[in-house]
Parts: sequence; C-alpha cells; structure tokens
Amino acid sequence: DELMNLAGELVLGRNQLLQRLAGHTDQVQGLNSILQQVDRVTSELQETVMKTRMQPLGGLFSRFHRVIRDLARSLGKQIQLSLSGETVELDKTLIEALSDPLTHIIRNCADHGIELPEQRIAAGKPAEGHISLSAYHEGGKVHVVISDDGVGVDIARVKEKAVERGMLPLDRVSQISDKEALHFLFEPGFSTAATVTGVSGRGVGMDVVRSNIERIGGVVDIATEQGKGTTISLALPLTLAIIPALIVLAAGQRFCIPQINLLELVRLEGEEAMRDLMNIRGHGVYRLRGEMLPLLQLGQVLQIAEGNGAGGKGEERTSLYIVVLASGKTQFGLLVDQVFDTEEIVVKPLSNLIKNLPIYAGATLMGDGRSAMILDVAGLANKANIALMEDEGFGVAGTKAAEESRSDEQAILLFTVNPDDQFAVPLSQVSRLEKVASKDIRQAIQGKVIPYRGKLLPLVFLENLVDVRPPPADRTSVIILVFDIEREVGLVVTEIVDSVEISVQIDRDSMGMTGFTGMSLVQERPTAFLDIYQVIETAFPDWFKNKKADIPTLSKKEITILLAEDSSFYRTVEKNYLIQEGFAVVEAEDGQQALELLKTQPIDLLITDLEMPNLDGFELTRELRASAEWSDLPIIAVTSLAKEEDREAGMKAGIDSYLVKLRREDLINEVYRLLPKSQRRNERAAS
Repeated sequence: DELMNLAGELVLGRNQLLQRLAGHTDQVQGLNSILQQVDRVTSELQETVMKTRMQPLGGLFSRFHRVIRDLARSLGKQIQLSLSGETVELDKTLIEALSDPLTHIIRNCADHGIELPEQRIAAGKPAEGHISLSAYHEGGKVHVVISDDGVGVDIARVKEKAVERGMLPLDRVSQISDKEALHFLFEPGFSTAATVTGVSGRGVGMDVVRSNIERIGGVVDIATEQGKGTTISLALPLTLAIIPALIVLAAGQRFCIPQINLLELVRLEGEEAMRDLMNIRGHGVYRLRGEMLPLLQLGQVLQIAEGNGAGGKGEERTSLYIVVLASGKTQFGLLVDQVFDTEEIVVKPLSNLIKNLPIYAGATLMGDGRSAMILDVAGLANKANIALMEDEGFGVAGTKAAEESRSDEQAILLFTVNPDDQFAVPLSQVSRLEKVASKDIRQAIQGKVIPYRGKLLPLVFLENLVDVRPPPADRTSVIILVFDIEREVGLVVTEIVDSVEISVQIDRDSMGMTGFTGMSLVQERPTAFLDIYQVIETAFPDWFKNKKADIPTLSKKEITILLAEDSSFYRTVEKNYLIQEGFAVVEAEDGQQALELLKTQPIDLLITDLEMPNLDGFELTRELRASAEWSDLPIIAVTSLAKEEDREAGMKAGIDSYLVKLRREDLINEVYRLLPKSQRRNERAAS
C-alpha cells in the first residue's frame, strides 16, 4: 500500500511537470527527450507496482465449495459448484470488497434458485442442481458471472409485488419489459419469496449487493428465464488506485469521469444542436443515431449552476458537449461546458463530511495542483432517475427493431493524411493512438522509426505506398495508429477525425488499389477503408514470412468456401481476405441461406458468424453435424463473442475452430489447417 501511494504521488508529479512545461520544451535543448524518459519510466513503474497488488480470484472462489456443501446439507438439496477463471487477477482491495456480495449471491442461488431434488426431477431436470462461478477479462474490466440452472425469477410475481408496494402503477404493468421489471429486485427490502429463510430470500439484500459493487466502481446486471435459471453479472474495474479519466468543465469547475464508463463524445454546434436536442415530458433527450438518449446537465444535477438543459435556450451556446456514459446496461448523456484531455489520475478517498454523497467516487489532484472531484456515473444515473426515464421510452436500450438495427453497426476510426481525403480502419484493430512531434521520427536501415516503450516502432506512411494525396508539408506533429499484428507497427496519419459506430456498406468495386477494402460514404464524406494487413505487407514484404512458412502447400483449384455473415461490413472484409489467397467464396447473409446454398453446390469449408437472424451459427452447426452428408464439413466460427462460455458452446456444437473477427492471419492459417480434412472428405465421397 505504501508503494502504491508513492507511485501515485510520482504520477501526480509527472502530470504537473508535463503540464507546466507544455510548449516550453524547445527553450531548453534536450528537455523534450528527458520529459519523455521520465514519462515512460513513471508509467512502467506505476504499472509494475500496480501488478504487486493484483491477486488471483481463485483464493476467493475456492471458499465457496464449502459454503455450497454446507448449504446443500442444511437445505436437503443436491448442488454442484463449478469454477472457471480462477487465474484472473484483480486488485486486492476489490477482492476484499467483492467477498460479501458474492457470498450473498451464492447463498441466494442455493436457497431460492436451486429446487429440491424431487421438484427438479418432476420438471425434467437432473436431481443435482448446478451453480457456476466464472471470471474473465473483457473491455478493460473483470467480469464475474454467477449463474444457476434453478427455477428462475417469476417476472409476473415481481410485477405483482411492485404494484403491492406502490412502486409500479397498475396501468403500467403491461407496458414495462421483463428486463425493466428485474430492476425492482435491487430495491431495498424487495423480495418475491413466499417465506424469508435464515439463509436468504431471493431479492432481499440485492440492494446492498448493488450498492457495494457500485461503491468500488462496478455495475450489476441480472438476467433470468423462468424454469431455466438466473444469471447475475458483475463488471469490475481492474484497480481503484490509478485510473484513466476524462477531464470535463461544468460551471467553471473541473470534474473527472472514469474512462471505464465512457462510450463516446459528441460535439454539437449551431443549428445541429437545436435540431437534435429536445425536451419531452420534462426530460432532456438527444437523438443519437435515431435513438433517444436521456440527458443530464451536469451543473444542474450538482446544483452548482442553472446551466442550459436540453430543449432550453440552446441559442445562448455556440457549441454543446455531450459525454455519452454507461452504467451497466443504462446509457445516458452528460451535458458539460467543455471537454479537456484524458489523463491518469490518482484516486484519493473522500473526506468523512462528503463520503456519503453517491454522486462522487473520490477526488484527485490535477497537474496544476488544484483538486477535482471524480464523478460516480452510477450515482449520477440513480440521482437523476435515468432508469425511470428509460421505462418511459427514452434510452438506448430501445425496441427490438432498434437492437436489430444496431447489430450491423461497426466501430470505426476516421482519419486523414491529407485534409481532402478521409480514411477508415476498424477500431478493434487499433491498439493505441500516440501523438508525436515530426522531428522525433528517425531514419533506420529498413525505414523510419520512433522510440516507443523502450524499443523502436517501425512506421508505415500511406502516401509512400499508394497513390493518395501527400500530407501538408508544414505539419509539426503526427498521430501514430499503433497496430499489434504479429508485432507492433505504426501507421502515420495527420489527424483523427472521429471514432463512430455506424452501419457501413462497403463498395469493393469503387476502389481497386492494393491496401484498400473499398469505399463508403461516412458522415457525408467519401471514405476509403484500409486493409491494414495488405498495407503492412506492401511496406514490409517479409512481415508475415515466418507465418507463411508454416502454411501447408495445397492446391487451391476448385476450393470453394461458404461465408455466412449477416453484417455486410464483416462479410466484405473477410471475403477480401479469402479472395486475396485465391479461394472462391460464396456468400450467405444468415444461417438459413447458408443451409440452402449447401444443398445446391459443393462447399469445401464453412466460415460462419455465431450471431445471425433466422438461423444462428450454433443452430447451423448443430444441423450440419446431425446430417450424414455434412457431419464432417470443416467449420470455422469467426465471431465477436469472445467469452469463454461462448467458445465452449461453439465447440460443443461441433465447430472445428473458433476465431475473433478481423484477424486475417489467424483466419487464413485455420483455413489451410482444415482444408486437408475437407479434401479427405471429398475423396471418401468420391470413392
């Protein structure tokens, strides 16, 4: 703990040093390189010290075996507990804070989730109930999932109880969804149990679980299916001591928003702000890509200024800044006066006088020595009744149609080399963004490089590889897009335009140049989509040489691959990868269409997404494995479902290989690995 405090003070000192000397490094020769060295060493020291506080969750998880044995014996039930992800590490203070909520949830599952053996047998289930406790990393958080195969939560009973307690008007019972009804389980004292036992009551104490998890910066979500079981998901930050945060200004005061809650930033100007900001039934809302996003005005919520709320006198402002935030499944926008940069902040505990205020998660010292409050996003949402606004029809959760419209959306990064040309690359492929001075780029034997994290980062200049307009001659700084493809490489660009999540239709025929997937219209500008693999291969012909040496030699004549993918964007990109290798590709927009195509033409290998309409990848695979004709067809799942349980479900269904989208080398290697299986299959069919 003392080492952690010292590292935190060093980070604060580093931040102050960088801020005070910003723009003055040219006045002292060599000062810029010294600052970079101090910055790098401080960051590495901080990361190393933080690792000393990390502990595996296995120590916490293992104690629940005895808890379940004791409960099963006292309740007369048969219960099996399975654990996974015990090696996932979490800050020790978070593990300590997680112990009580996890214990309560596990006891809840055993007492009121799992049925008695005779009840399970009567319902067609095994006599032994099953509770699983798992952990995994995703999106910079640690996710802990507790699920049981018990009776589930009776949604009708939840709504009935909510009406009895005056929490839900009778005329709105039919209007709220099952997901919205589950929110009531987190209300103090709410329970659907007929009798509250000494062990637990389903719902009793869930408000304490939520408040304890939110106190450490986490969020809780619950899903249930009556007769099938209940799943409770906890999303937790990796550490509480030093966190990246966005600095914003409201009513002349600076506030910090943890980056873990940040989804995107929206800047509106002039008529655009007036058109998309509305006030509906007293609630401020913003139309974000066709959906209603609840809005809060930070100054008003904190009661530090009147401010201009949505639908107010927007003409008094020349521009508006909306910080789009997420707390669990709840999303909302925060109106602020100004947005600054992101920086790493050291979380300081609050004074006893204000530690009970739910809208603050802590405080920190900024680079100029002044303090700033850290906002608690979940606390803000609760204070402003965001969940109530979503119940009334506002919010990104939206309707089923809205969910389906988002299924084809991709997160892309827009950038320029020359101001007149716009380029795009999938955001998931970019590891980091770095801004460096042009003069820091060095010439090496094989090309240009920059010092990066203790080594030299090779650089790619788009204008030197393909016929695009050159960058401005007077640019003094550049942005480096860092990609981790076999090893790290940087793409040098002039400006980051935006990062957006939109539905993209790529036209492959409109751009035939090497290094590009195609063109599309994004934000009213023609945009060229990069194939970063081809770009790297053009710049460094030997980049993938070692990988290609391991690929078996196969005849590609008459090899046909069926690609089942409902997203036009991913279908275009993956088809491009396969065509570059010389394969014939047949496209299907869903599993049902893929099934029909398999009946009409010879297919050597299937590449399928898992999440598709009509017939998803799991169902498609199960149908093929049940068929005598296609039971041994090689199947690769290329999906964005990266959870271990999704992978296990895919393998159980009969998938041969499970890959994450947009990783060309992994996809091509697996195709070559599985094609001999297909050729042996064809030989058996011919004989």
